[in-house]
Amino acid sequence: ASINHLRRLKLSDCAPMPNLKWISGMKHLDFFSFVETNVIDGDLSPLLTLPKLEYVATFDKRHYNYKCDKIRDLLTKKNIH
Repeated sequence: ASINHLRRLKLSDCAPMPNLKWISGMKHLDFFSFVETNVIDGDLSPLLTLPKLEYVATFDKRHYNYKCDKIRDLLTKKNIH
């Protein structure tokens, strides 16, 4: 998160992440993919706090509080307003 001007981030087959709270400082992030990378606490809501985020890619997991399609839908609605 210390790279605050990062626009695109792709993680694939990484070690499990405890949570997504670390992305909160990434105000310029517009693309985030974390395919085959598990978020242990299952809370994907930090994605909705990023002002420029337009696209998210991940595999749905049972313990995630949002499915990927729902996150994308919410981001689209947020960016329209």
